[in-house]
Amino acid sequence: MGETVEFRALSKNYRIQVAPEHPYFDQNRIARMIPAKIVTFSPAGVFSTSDPEIIAAIRGSASFRSRRVIEISPGDKALFEKQPQPKSVRGVITAASIQEEAGAPVSESVPAAIKLEEKSGPACEVCGKKFDNDPQGRKLRMHKVNHRVSRTPEK
Repeated sequence: MGETVEFRALSKNYRIQVAPEHPYFDQNRIARMIPAKIVTFSPAGVFSTSDPEIIAAIRGSASFRSRRVIEISPGDKALFEKQPQPKSVRGVITAASIQEEAGAPVSESVPAAIKLEEKSGPACEVCGKKFDNDPQGRKLRMHKVNHRVSRTPEK
């Protein structure tokens, strides 16, 4: 056997037909069919072989010419290995910490972090009622309308 060649397909569980099915006659002159030779790639889209017939068939296929199937050389295998992700050890991300990491002078006017207690929805200017779950401000608008209705002088 020759060298092992690795092919990669763009899609998962890729199948390619390397030899078509064809009829033949047995010794009793009965027509039989030789099934097609189909190569199935792994679920990751990888196929390795050392069979020169299959290698030549894959290299001559339309999928190989259109780059849906590519040949991976030994030098390119490092590109497909999983690289370890760098782990970031950072504290709480605030505007001050971002400025500090960037090397810019930290301004005193930027608050260190917004606490959850301070982060609430809009509030009514008249009575101070807070509307936490009101992203479009509809509840606050209706509340203000009710204030205007109830505060109109009677005639």
